[in-house]
Amino acid sequence: MSAALVAQRYAKAFVDAVGTADAPDTQAFFGFCDLVDGQAQLQRLFANVTIAADKKVAVIEQLSKRLSLPDRATRFLNVLAVNGRIGLLTDVRTAVQKRLDEKSGIQQVDLIVAVEPPKTKMSAFEKKFEKRLGTKIRVTMNTDDSLLAGAIAKVGSTVYDGSLRGRLQRIRKELMKENA
Repeated sequence: MSAALVAQRYAKAFVDAVGTADAPDTQAFFGFCDLVDGQAQLQRLFANVTIAADKKVAVIEQLSKRLSLPDRATRFLNVLAVNGRIGLLTDVRTAVQKRLDEKSGIQQVDLIVAVEPPKTKMSAFEKKFEKRLGTKIRVTMNTDDSLLAGAIAKVGSTVYDGSLRGRLQRIRKELMKENA
């Protein structure tokens, strides 16, 4: 079974249990994931299949006490560890966020830009896209200097290509058609 499918199953169970994105358990889970994402040593520990689950649970318990995590979030993390799935924490976090967004009616937009825009332009972009889609959006932005200029927005399976690279490719295709 793929990591994404496993992550989706755990995410469904977690979201069904906690309910909303602003629930303390959800925020605690995201905080724990952010902590692990920022610590290469913790990432290696959780990804290492040769380390026993009970040792990973002990680390989770210690971190939970330090971070004052709610019991439900701690139990969920422990279930991941005991079942050998704590190494999928990043995938589970992504799946939880996606499920919460779906539940709240928020659409994910993946934005690839040539150069990171100023906050004012990002805000304007978000407002325009929310109006166009008729729903709230969550933007994940990455940079790709091969675009030369502009941006590509992916919403589900729809791609909006406003990059200079994309324009040049479309012009090239048109010229090839005319010359054929």
